[in-house]
Amino acid sequence: MNTSLPELELIDLYYNYDAGLLDRFYTEVLVPSFNVYPDDLESADAMHQQLSAGNTDAASPRIQHIAILQHKTTGVVLAGMSFEYFKRSNVGLVAYLATNPHVDTRGLQLSVQLVDYCTRIFIAQAKVHGHGMPAAVFMESNSDAVSRDVMVPARRRSILSKLGTRYLDFDYVSPHVESGKQKNRRMLLGVASVFCTTDDAGHLGVQSDLVKAFLVDFYTMAMGPAAIKSDVDVLRQLRWLETHPFVPLEAEEMARQRPRSML
Repeated sequence: MNTSLPELELIDLYYNYDAGLLDRFYTEVLVPSFNVYPDDLESADAMHQQLSAGNTDAASPRIQHIAILQHKTTGVVLAGMSFEYFKRSNVGLVAYLATNPHVDTRGLQLSVQLVDYCTRIFIAQAKVHGHGMPAAVFMESNSDAVSRDVMVPARRRSILSKLGTRYLDFDYVSPHVESGKQKNRRMLLGVASVFCTTDDAGHLGVQSDLVKAFLVDFYTMAMGPAAIKSDVDVLRQLRWLETHPFVPLEAEEMARQRPRSML
């Protein structure tokens, strides 16, 4: 399907909640892209709840955006991104980024468009909450320990690296995406390259305080405040961060040139 860029429209369900469009995006893009391991994919019901009610709840620790690119004339969903802003820590998380596997989207640079939009939104949310910029933007991606996926993990990481993601040398365990699902022990934690700094030895990475703040917010949102005091996986990660003030990039990431994109 050859689609010129002027025929695309971007709809952010944070601003224009559309239950039907979310269902189509979930069924046509997210399920075939991420449901190889069902524990990794948040349910459509949870997304509906956050977008229709959670985002306007002042007590909610996060704000979720789902940006969808569709064809203006046909309404075909071409790609989309789910990302969220954590208010307390002033950090962002890109949860899902995918194109429609049933549509030929090559050459349209849909991921670039979504990343550019996501960048603008993270900056805007940071300013709304009293900051000039977000403190960091994180992203998860499967490690090579994943044996079956719709895309070879190294290939997916290579694509995300071209968009600006760098992966941390950190033994990361992600909280479950919702009650009844399992935590993910096969993920690498990435960070947008523009937030990387160097330590005294010249290694690229991020300050541990940023990762710690993100973990506290992420686990609290996903598993409740008690998790920070009782869950063995987050406690192990927090203890490591307490004794290591800097988290370097993985060795393979050190050699990559840092692009300008936030992600």
